[in-house]
Amino acid sequence: MNLVESLLHALKDHGARQIFGIPGDFALPYFRIIEQSRILPLYTLSHEPGVGFAADAAARINMGLGVAAVTYGAGALNMINAVAAAYAEKVSLPALVDRLLERVEGQARPYPVRPQVFPRGMPADAAAITPTDIATAVNDLMAEHGRMPIASDIGDCLFTAMEIEHTALVAPGYYVTMGYGVPAGLGLQAATGQRPLILDGDGAFRMTGCRARAILGRDKIIG
Repeated sequence: MNLVESLLHALKDHGARQIFGIPGDFALPYFRIIEQSRILPLYTLSHEPGVGFAADAAARINMGLGVAAVTYGAGALNMINAVAAAYAEKVSLPALVDRLLERVEGQARPYPVRPQVFPRGMPADAAAITPTDIATAVNDLMAEHGRMPIASDIGDCLFTAMEIEHTALVAPGYYVTMGYGVPAGLGLQAATGQRPLILDGDGAFRMTGCRARAILGRDKIIG
């Protein structure tokens, strides 16, 4: 067993289920062993931020370890935003949700947690589409065809996600960076085997959406 195989086994033992990366430069021998050993499946993208966001989403949905592999120098520097976004959110989602649902002691009784009412029944009119309209359409869709996991970018996308009926959701909690949605959707599908719904804005899609083409017809993630 060589050094790379030992590293891959250690990553797997610590909860990693896949690797997202971009082969290149002096990292090529490392990627060759990843592919040949098949210790962990490898999903390649064409842009370092996308690699980081995909690994982040896989880690969130699996509540485990996300692995991003890029070359040093320009490759590593290009992934700083994705790493910063993951680093900024130190509280795990289950811990956060449990905290929100705890009873908060009031004057003499627990604070009541009101059940959220999710919008349903998309009206057929000529009014401008709002985030709530999008959430309503998604709720109607999932009511008819079943739930699907969601990857959301920041901004109005995230506000829309808050009105979608409970389903698996991965999203950045802070306004650290844009471009999370599409790569996170790729990571979500690689981690779960389910086709996700991606909520993305025009600016965020311009940043990383085109990278989805790099994986068309390969790894059976999209296409």
